[in-house]
Amino acid sequence: MRAEAPPPGVDLTEAPFELPDRFKKAVIDKLYELEWRRYPALRQPEVKEKVASFFGIDPGAFLLTRGADEALRLAFQHAGSRGAALALPDPGFFGFLRTARALGVEFDHYHVPGELPSASLLRLPVLCSPNNPSGHALSMADVQGVCARSEGGAGPLLDLTYDFFADRPLHKNLNELLSFGVISCISFSKSFALAGARVGMLVATPEIIEEVAEKNDRFGLDYFQLAVLDTLFDRRWDRERESMVEWVRSTRSEMVGILSDLLPGDALGPCQGNFIPVHISGVPDTFVRDLVEATACKVHPSSELLRITVNDFSLAGIRKLRSGPALAR
Repeated sequence: MRAEAPPPGVDLTEAPFELPDRFKKAVIDKLYELEWRRYPALRQPEVKEKVASFFGIDPGAFLLTRGADEALRLAFQHAGSRGAALALPDPGFFGFLRTARALGVEFDHYHVPGELPSASLLRLPVLCSPNNPSGHALSMADVQGVCARSEGGAGPLLDLTYDFFADRPLHKNLNELLSFGVISCISFSKSFALAGARVGMLVATPEIIEEVAEKNDRFGLDYFQLAVLDTLFDRRWDRERESMVEWVRSTRSEMVGILSDLLPGDALGPCQGNFIPVHISGVPDTFVRDLVEATACKVHPSSELLRITVNDFSLAGIRKLRSGPALAR
């Protein structure tokens, strides 16, 4: 069984590191002790209690999901079931559009940055912070402003896939977000190097969680996914989780410094995720090609953006560009 390596130009913003062997062994040890012939328990109070403790929320205010994709699908389904349309960010994550179309949920777009849509019982704004691919991060005041302009107690859907890397992470305020009526999707793929495990969560009021859970698969996460979460949120791994996020922030800072020397002053977008957005309008085509080749970054032609993932490969590539003769300035 092999992992899929993205070809040049199709980088997947995966984590730049692998979890240590001792973490994997701890997961395998948990799996070994389980009876695989039995279905997983429908409720997982011990695992949920660990996750709830980490985020400081009630165990009834979230649903463990198979990655953020499932959390998004469930939230979109919930909106569609009550006749609501979606307001999607542009530019935004391609998965928003794909999921909305697959479910047959109506949608329109709002522009990022500069436009913060309001919510109603018939319109669910989808916010992403930091936004993929533009990098713009929202503040609590921004989210509160969206909620204040909304009607009927409806709140937006907030995708926090890249939030752990932000300077002011919103996931540390989940209880306050819940009080605003916000529904949040959280992924552990990018922040904790678990894209292959497919684990995430949907955070909402207990009433919404109960309603969504009734429409979800009866047996959600399998034993492997549950063992991963049970291990990840054990207090013994606190430092490991923190160090992974710190490495990305530190490496991102170094990469931003190098790119600032290579590119025109207005080319770099906000850098709050595990990727760096580069506006290529005004950057020589030859340098854009060199940058894509050096970093295997993803090109967003419609928004004239490059999305460079923070990892050792990209760092080495831009270091090499810095030592070469051709600069974009």
